[in-house]
Amino acid sequence: MRVDVDVLGLGGGAVAAAHVVLVLLVQAAQGTLMPTTNTAIFNGNRNAPKEIRFCQPLDQQKNVNLEALAGYWYAVETIGHRDEDRATQSYQEIALCPVMFLSQIYNSSDQLRLLWEEPLGKIEYRFSLVDQNDPGFWISMGSQNGSLTNNQEYPYQQFAGTVQVMRAVGTDMVLTFCSPASHHYSMVMSRNKTMDDKALHSLNQMLQDRGLRLVNTRVACRGGANAATSARAGLGLAFALLVLAAVRKDSVL
Repeated sequence: MRVDVDVLGLGGGAVAAAHVVLVLLVQAAQGTLMPTTNTAIFNGNRNAPKEIRFCQPLDQQKNVNLEALAGYWYAVETIGHRDEDRATQSYQEIALCPVMFLSQIYNSSDQLRLLWEEPLGKIEYRFSLVDQNDPGFWISMGSQNGSLTNNQEYPYQQFAGTVQVMRAVGTDMVLTFCSPASHHYSMVMSRNKTMDDKALHSLNQMLQDRGLRLVNTRVACRGGANAATSARAGLGLAFALLVLAAVRKDSVL
C-alpha cells in the first residue's frame, strides 16, 4: 500500500513526517506494529511518563555516509527522554561494554542491520530508509530477533518506530529512537571502548540544544563493578536501548 502525501500540499519536511506516520499505520494494519508500553524507563510507576503520542522530526544530521558508518561500535551511553519539564533524573555507570555492528543488508542502499551483542545475548534490528535522499532517517522493519528477545526474567517488548541520526562522524555516532506511545531514547556510540566525560557532556548538550530532555542516563564501559553487578547492569543498558527496561529487581521505589 502506498499513499502519495504530496497531494496534501505539505512542505518537504512535513511530507517526510507524514510519510513516516502513514508507513507506521500501514504496518499496524499488516500486524507488524507491535503494541508496547513505556513503564520501565523510570524507576516505578511513580515516575511513569505520559504517552509519546507522536515522533517529531528533529534537527538531525543531513549529510550521512552509511558506508562510512558500517562496522563495530561500542554502546557507551543510553539516555531516556521525556517531554515533561518536571522529570526525575537518574544516572548510573556500569562496567559492561555492549558491542554493536551496523551494516547494509545484502549491499542494499536503503536497508540496514544493527546487531547488539553482550555476554547475556544478542538482538538484531533491521531498518529501511524513509527517503534515500535523507539517509539519516530510518524506520524499523518487522520484528527484532535474537536471544535477548526470549529472556524470561526481563520480557522483551518489540520496537517499531523511527531512528534519527543526530550525529555521525568517524569516531562517534548518536542515534535517537522513537516509537509512538512507547519508546523515546538516544544511544551514544563510539569506535573506541571509552569516551571521556567532556566528550559525553558535549554530545548530551547537543541533544538538549535540539529539544530533547535527558532522563535516566546510563554510561557503559566504566570500571569498578564486580562481575555479577556488571552483568546485571549490562542487561539494564541493553534494555534501555531495546525496550527501556532498565529497572533492576532491587530498585528502591
